Amino acid sequence: VGIDVAENQKLLSTVTAPASGVVVDAATVGEVVAAGATIATIRQGAATSLTTWLSPAQVAQICLGSPASMHADWITGQPLGAMITLIGDRADYPPTAFATDEVHLTRAIPVRLTLTRSSGQPQPLPPGAPVDIEILPGANGHSCSTDTRSR
Repeated sequence: VGIDVAENQKLLSTVTAPASGVVVDAATVGEVVAAGATIATIRQGAATSLTTWLSPAQVAQICLGSPASMHADWITGQPLGAMITLIGDRADYPPTAFATDEVHLTRAIPVRLTLTRSSGQPQPLPPGAPVDIEILPGANGHSCSTDTRSR
């Protein structure tokens, strides 16, 4: 009877994570742990962000806090919401692998977008995943669109 009670309690047990994040260490399958022992270590991460490079003319059309949307072929459903959280203060040479619609873009300004999460959105973007970004009308009513890779 004692074994049956223990097996029933085992089936009813639940594990809850104290925070969202990435599991960096976990107990192995079949490992017996003491009650109250740590079974997984979670690294809490900051909000997912990505960096894109815009020409000075494009940067003139945006401002901090401008809304944006992000979509990729592998994302199902609605585009992900984002917000501009950093606009660089100088034009620099963009990464050589960066795809742009401005063929002769030799200097660009880095712009960071941070995902705004809602319950329907997936987990963080995988590093280096290609995404399409549309920066929605900002303070002066303009919009621009570009393609980038998440970082």
